[in-house]
Amino acid sequence: MTVERARIGQGIAMGVLAALIWGIWPVISRLGVQQTLTAYDVAAIRFIVAGVIFLPWVIKSGLGGLTWRQALILTTGAGAPYVLISVGGLTLAPASHGGVIISGCSFLFATLGSVLLLGDRPTSQRWIGFVLIALGILSIGYRSITSSSAALADAWIGDLIFVLSGFLWASYTLNSKRYNVPPVMGAAVVSVLSMLLYVPAWLAFGEPHIFQASAQELIVQGVFQGVLAAAIALVCYTKSISILGAAQAAVFTSLAPGLAVLFGDLILGETPSSAEYIGVSLVILGLLTSLGLFNWRRASGAVATDS
Repeated sequence: MTVERARIGQGIAMGVLAALIWGIWPVISRLGVQQTLTAYDVAAIRFIVAGVIFLPWVIKSGLGGLTWRQALILTTGAGAPYVLISVGGLTLAPASHGGVIISGCSFLFATLGSVLLLGDRPTSQRWIGFVLIALGILSIGYRSITSSSAALADAWIGDLIFVLSGFLWASYTLNSKRYNVPPVMGAAVVSVLSMLLYVPAWLAFGEPHIFQASAQELIVQGVFQGVLAAAIALVCYTKSISILGAAQAAVFTSLAPGLAVLFGDLILGETPSSAEYIGVSLVILGLLTSLGLFNWRRASGAVATDS
């Protein structure tokens, strides 16, 4: 029992660490595209660094037992397509929107997918959390649609792009569990395939801006995108999936909204509106409910007792 509890604790710790890194990721990515780099450059930097880091694993182990089809499916969900779409959304909408919507939608889609594909049967607590997260995302979207601010004129388009990003990430979550992917191998395959498939196309057909960027910009993006987000966070998240399961591991991505809002305000000056604060609060409450850390029946019982 103690060993199992320790193992679950490890899964939770891995999920939290991944969520902390990914909570800051939208802010760092938006900072990059607000300076010199484009979304294409950010994706290239991410997978050049991560691909080089993981290349020895792939040379030694190949695809780690995965078929090419499975490897490409995982790469679509967490590799270059996911990063390009997400960073593209960040050129249109605030980092806080990305943090809330990508994280929330990945949980929503992963929960539905775990029911339809993996035969999971979520508890009533998880369904309540599901509804709260959905309401939080709608609150964020409402602000984008109704705002008269010029800065948010195209934010609703970015928000829709973030929904697609959440779907892609959920597909990685579910398929990692289905294919029983070892943590390091999952990150290695995604990073190296993204490097081999995307970077040559970016060099041949794109207009790289990295040569105009300062050394500081490149170092910040390289360390954060390639080392922290693509390597360390993905290994931790895949390990969390292997211990806790796809639906429960996906919940940890909902920790990201609070950090995205906090650092978006501190670093980018993107002060949230009341609707966005409500949205973030609902998503975080949904997270706590889904994890079983907040029990609505117990809370209502306590209120009734106090009355």
